Amino acid sequence: MTHCCRMALMSANSVMREPAGRIGRSRRHPAKISHAAPTPLRSSATLKSIENSHISYD
Repeated sequence: MTHCCRMALMSANSVMREPAGRIGRSRRHPAKISHAAPTPLRSSATLKSIENSHISYD
């Protein structure tokens, strides 16, 4: 469990760092990027963590 959670957190952190860099580079549409990017990334990360938890429980 702990290992899966750590891997999910590390992947989420690395994914969250990428859009931050993109936002810093392109200041044309910061609002759209900030609202559009984090939501799907978070949802995919949560889905992966949920799948990992189900696999570990099984």
